[in-house]
Amino acid sequence: MSRTPFIAGNWKMNKTIAEAEAFIQGLLPRVSTADGVDVAVCVPFTDLQAVVDSTRGSRVEVYAQNMHQAPSGPFTG
Repeated sequence: MSRTPFIAGNWKMNKTIAEAEAFIQGLLPRVSTADGVDVAVCVPFTDLQAVVDSTRGSRVEVYAQNMHQAPSGPFTG
């Protein structure tokens, strides 16, 4: 059985919506030619809609993290 490598990253709760959108715009050109690997970002709820919109039509998949009461920090689940 052959498996496709899967690369996913997150930034916990450490980006504003604008920072998340800027990050995705920098990421997309870097992964557009990465063949043979699946790519995803796992974002907090606060950035979810913006990142889904920013990645639409790309090969980057978007997954959601859970929520936390803190305004920022290393909180994910």
